[in-house]
Order: sequence, then C-alpha cells, then structure tokens
Amino acid sequence: MHQLPSGPVSPGITSEEVSFFHATGLRKVGEGGGTVDEDITVHVIPLNEVEQWTKERSFTGAKVDLKVFAGLYFAQNRLSL
Repeated sequence: MHQLPSGPVSPGITSEEVSFFHATGLRKVGEGGGTVDEDITVHVIPLNEVEQWTKERSFTGAKVDLKVFAGLYFAQNRLSL
C-alpha cells in the first residue's frame, strides 16, 4: 500500500484530514455496505469506466463528493508511473 497525498478537508474550520492510498493485491471478503442501521450501497466500477459512471450519476441528480474526483486523479496518476 502506498500513501498518496493527504490534506485538510476544510482548512481553518476543522482539523479533519483526508488521506488517499493506492493498494494492490486486495481481495473482496464481504459484500460491504456497513451495518444494519446504515444505508450504504457499494459500487464496484472498473477504473477505466469510473469517470463516465460518476458523470452519469451527477446528471441523474446524485451528489458526487469532490474527494472522489481528487482520489481518481491521484489513482490515475499513480497507475501511469
């Protein structure tokens, strides 16, 4: 696992930070989705399709966190090394 850039989510407002990682050699061990009291849907999208997928989701009114796009940027740059 390699750490990619990390930084503050809301500089000057909170000390919360987000970190991006690139991990390889992983395997799925469960369906995911959180606990029974959470409403989480797991989407598995191939990296070469995720940009189009997020655009389509945005066009349907879904809110896509900007951190998703930042993470994709770093992932794509890491894979191009």
